[in-house]
Amino acid sequence: MGNTKRETKKYTDLTPDDIKAYLSKFRKFILDGKYSIAQNENRQENIDFIEYYKIDTKKRKRNTIRYSV
Repeated sequence: MGNTKRETKKYTDLTPDDIKAYLSKFRKFILDGKYSIAQNENRQENIDFIEYYKIDTKKRKRNTIRYSV
């Protein structure tokens, strides 16, 4: 395995317009049904959160849209 140093600048050097554009795309993905919250064995924290707060699919979609804008 090689050394895979990640460059983080591309994730921290964003303008407010970059963020707005990203959130706009993200919201469109949600509305088009192209986004979901991972719920597999590697995402136990997501599963626990969803079960604890009894969040159904409709609620997940609504909340994700609300917090992405």
